Amino acid sequence: MKLVKNPTAVFPTAHLISVFWWWILWADPIGAAAQIPLLNDSHPPAARTMRAAANELSAADLLRYAPTPFEIRPPPALPAVPPRIVHRGPHQVPRIALTFDACATKLKSGYDERLIQVLVAKQAPATLFLGGKWMAEHPEATRYVGSCSQFELANHSFLHPRMAELSEDRVRQELWWTQVIMYSLTGRQARLFRAPYAEVDERVARVAAQMGLVTVQYDLASGDPDPRTAADRLFR
Repeated sequence: MKLVKNPTAVFPTAHLISVFWWWILWADPIGAAAQIPLLNDSHPPAARTMRAAANELSAADLLRYAPTPFEIRPPPALPAVPPRIVHRGPHQVPRIALTFDACATKLKSGYDERLIQVLVAKQAPATLFLGGKWMAEHPEATRYVGSCSQFELANHSFLHPRMAELSEDRVRQELWWTQVIMYSLTGRQARLFRAPYAEVDERVARVAAQMGLVTVQYDLASGDPDPRTAADRLFR
């Protein structure tokens, strides 16, 4: 099977998800250092859409999860895209897309370095859906995967909430904060979004599209979210 890197045109048949969890202590918030505005007005129409997301958020708010502070750089706003939810590509095409979710909720997360090293060694393209809090907790790992051209970086929300239960302003905040962290650490912007727990509705997808993000799901879950799914079953 041929692995394809760019699922924005055709998101192919089977996607594998890996969720990284670990039980560690919370990181202490840093001091209320530079109050950096997190809204970039270089693209006014989209920037106005994200006005509520920026709110009064400061660099210290985002960096409270970081082991050491790093420079916060708001990205330029992306143009809006048509709202849609991509579930799969055409089944008659013999291609798959590997996708992995790096999640962080209230508990501090871990990093499966072995998995990334296998992908790098095999030069296997993959889309990594990264949570904003996860990136803040793992800045060096984020910089590393961002430096690998074989990886497409995508948005997986900031605190991994159930997005369909949030207000539209909170949905924008989750997406925008994650875009800011990703851009600050890697200089790259996500163009794809996957909702935590794969729970998404048309309203969330519409808000994501206003921010330039295509919502992507999957049609084959790995053993992380479903322990009954073994490797041989995934292969079949």
